[in-house]
Amino acid sequence: MENDTSIPPTILPKMRGPHPVDVHVGTRISLARKMKRISQATLGEALGVTFQQVQKYERGTNRVSASTMFAIMNFLNLPASYFFEGLEYQYIGNTDPSTQSLSPEVLAFLSSTLGLQIVEDLARAPRRVQNAFAILLENGVGEAK
Repeated sequence: MENDTSIPPTILPKMRGPHPVDVHVGTRISLARKMKRISQATLGEALGVTFQQVQKYERGTNRVSASTMFAIMNFLNLPASYFFEGLEYQYIGNTDPSTQSLSPEVLAFLSSTLGLQIVEDLARAPRRVQNAFAILLENGVGEAK
């Protein structure tokens, strides 16, 4: 059998620290859990692990096994694709705007308690408040540069 040269020699290169894909999946787990207002302890109980283990999954420190990922998908009622959205942008380096999802910075902000609270409050606000907030942010970000 000949060697297929179209396949890269290593798909998951050796690296120090958590792999970017593990971090991405962990961030998506954290975001989904927070959006559904589920504690790490509750998710851990459903998975049969401690909340500390859930923290490690969410940071990407520990990889999530296929069976655990399946349990997380079922518990959070989300498809597998949800946890991998944005990898084209973050890891593979795809620059096609039609396939780009949220940047790592945006995902990190949305995963934070403050980010989630701002998004939820803004979503419930009247359109005029949303527009005023957008202008305020645009001006503030422009000044910060």
